[in-house]
Amino acid sequence: LSRYRHVPLVGASVSVRIGMEERSSVWAHNEITPQSIRLVHNGKILAEQPYNGKPVDFSVSLVPGWLRVEVYGTALDRPADSIALTSPIYSADLRDE
Repeated sequence: LSRYRHVPLVGASVSVRIGMEERSSVWAHNEITPQSIRLVHNGKILAEQPYNGKPVDFSVSLVPGWLRVEVYGTALDRPADSIALTSPIYSADLRDE
């Protein structure tokens, strides 16, 4: 048995919330403004939605592989490639285990 807890994500819905209140002075000092959120699965953009200050919900069917969230927007009034991203999460189908 693995000592790690496996969480099956295949067929899951994903909700993304950006914590603008976390380190808000850093966001304000660097004039960081989120504009869109991408869900990336196995290196490909699975879904993208504009960010309007509210949680963003993605309803997607995942297959086994790597999933991460990327946030795009502006910093210091200039477009930024990426202003935040999550560590990757592995989605697994545990029905056969």
